[in-house]
Amino acid sequence: MFRQIKVIVILALVVVFGAGCSRYPAGVGPQSITPQVPREEKSLTTVRLVFNGSSDNSSLRPAGAPEVTFQLKLLDAANASCPVILLQKKTSAELVSDTYQAEAEFVGVPALPALARVEIAGGYIVDTTDSKQYRALVGMKDLVEGVANEISLYGEGSKISADVGVNLLERLVAAPANVATLPVPIVATINSVVAGLDLSATSVYDDALLAFNSEYAQAAPADAEFAPPVDYASLAFPKSDSNLSLTVNNFNSLSDVYLVLMNRSASNLTPTWSVARATSSLRANQAVPVAARASQPTAEQQFHCWLREQKNLLPKATVALRPSLRASLRAATLNDQLPFTAYLNHDFNDATPYVKTTFNATCVKIVEIAGTGKSTCFFLDNNDLALSDMAEVLDGVSAAWLNIYAKNREIFGAEPEGDFNGLVVDDFYVLLSRKIFTAGYFYGGDLYPSATAGVDYSNEKKIVYLQYPLDSISLTHTTDRFASTLAHEFQHMIHFYQNVDLTSSAVWLDEAMSGYAEWVNGYQIENGRNQSKALQVQDYLNSPSSSSLVSWQGSNEGYGLVYLFGVWLAQNYGTAGSVQPLIAAQKEEKLAIAGFTGEPFDKIFAKFMLALLVNDTAGGTYGFKNFSLNAEYDFGENLAAVSLNGPRMTLVDFSSATSGTSAVSPYAASFVKITGGTDTALTVNAGLPAGIYMFQLKKN
Repeated sequence: MFRQIKVIVILALVVVFGAGCSRYPAGVGPQSITPQVPREEKSLTTVRLVFNGSSDNSSLRPAGAPEVTFQLKLLDAANASCPVILLQKKTSAELVSDTYQAEAEFVGVPALPALARVEIAGGYIVDTTDSKQYRALVGMKDLVEGVANEISLYGEGSKISADVGVNLLERLVAAPANVATLPVPIVATINSVVAGLDLSATSVYDDALLAFNSEYAQAAPADAEFAPPVDYASLAFPKSDSNLSLTVNNFNSLSDVYLVLMNRSASNLTPTWSVARATSSLRANQAVPVAARASQPTAEQQFHCWLREQKNLLPKATVALRPSLRASLRAATLNDQLPFTAYLNHDFNDATPYVKTTFNATCVKIVEIAGTGKSTCFFLDNNDLALSDMAEVLDGVSAAWLNIYAKNREIFGAEPEGDFNGLVVDDFYVLLSRKIFTAGYFYGGDLYPSATAGVDYSNEKKIVYLQYPLDSISLTHTTDRFASTLAHEFQHMIHFYQNVDLTSSAVWLDEAMSGYAEWVNGYQIENGRNQSKALQVQDYLNSPSSSSLVSWQGSNEGYGLVYLFGVWLAQNYGTAGSVQPLIAAQKEEKLAIAGFTGEPFDKIFAKFMLALLVNDTAGGTYGFKNFSLNAEYDFGENLAAVSLNGPRMTLVDFSSATSGTSAVSPYAASFVKITGGTDTALTVNAGLPAGIYMFQLKKN
């Protein structure tokens, strides 16, 4: 490619006396510093720099006598104070027999990995095949002791393999401390990385850095709690030091650094953090905190909280074989009219939380549950019998229900059947009314005799309530709404029954499993059949630091959070999706999850929080299968699309030092994203109260 011109460097020699040690902060040139390279610790060698190529197609084009700078950069991983040693000399080229020649001699060359560079001022090398001009030529070599080392030089920017390799190595050692982290032999390793690249790609220099980091970047510290995600490196996984300091090397324009501040305690905590260049002495700017858009629970959501809490007030249930007399009770038949009691409005006060009303309803459809001898009876409020499309809706809902019934029992376990609390609860009832207070609910009191102490009312049936929407968007939408609500509420019934001996239980895991019930029955965000869950997930992602996984508030954010957790938990730890052992554990929720997964709850929580960040749509620990938290989802039928943008983060540009605080609720997390690297080291400092754990990740 280049003709072998007579610009020759002869480096023969002895080390300590004339070499320089140089560091390269951004925008700063070489600075001569006496190196610390004792003669007895280094094997010496000789080096010759050679311009490679044909003798016909390249030439030196001077403007007067060109000045030539010869540079050899030695990489000494064992020298913590001066890991990059710079040998440099300038000379003017002399015209000898129509050819410019230049020579330079240095004293002291250890046998170390070396980067070579020749810069021509007042002239350039021209490649006559494509007329490209080069004022700098580069090369590299792992120097070998006891032989005459020769380093071939190539045009800087030519994008041939040697040029790409030098560019990569220069970027890696831009922060000199990085030298100690590089795999050896250094140059041979760089060459192996470059060998796998497409050199014709316009992004080949960046591709080289990505390829190197993918294969050789440190993945995790020795004390990592578990393995970090693929393609990420970490220095803290996690750290909980009260005064933490990290130095993130090789922070470049392709890098994103994340700080995930997790609160694994029962108290609200406020960690502090700051980021700066390793050499920065700037006063830190205060980061603008992310705006938390936490909402208050609606009246309907408060009602559901109250319903779940009633479970703890109900007496311990009794399960027995059905007496023969009870077995003779007549099942409902089509067109039967029966009185039902239900909660129909949202008046709320301490004395009477919700007002119950009794009204008549008619059995409008009965479906047999194949192979069980059981029936499901659909009753409609007598005031709603004239609703249009009701027959079509019931056909769709009843067909969906048979699939839901089988799926929920497979995934979550059985609901009450036979004799439960002295009631025969084989047949299933679904009550529909426009007056039902909320989209749907299950009340455990219906499974007790009405005179039982602690029971507000009882229809003495296995029953789910559904609100017929006042405004129907379409037949399909109404059917899907009913079906997804049935899946959700039926899980609550199963959860109630499977935990009959648990004297006290929290709401959040029950709601997580009911969210998963919607998903596992096909009412998903990703398939466009669950806009309401998409909106709840959107609300959660907008305020992750103030939304606690384990402290149930009943808000949209809470529903969105536990929906994601339920789906993620089942995908990663369920058996073919089944979570029956979890539902039947009859333990406090954290202990139940630990038993189900075989891992401490704090570890499960941390993995889940990181899954929200990494968002791997291949599924597994760090994401959701075929579902992205950074996408827009369309729901058709004139319903608004919903955009998800991942967990809201505090965004930090590396252009200046920045500090901030992050208020974090119990079992919640705050996310910080740092960009704008300049191939220098990033310093992260944090003040972490007891209970806060920092997970740091770097992605290139």
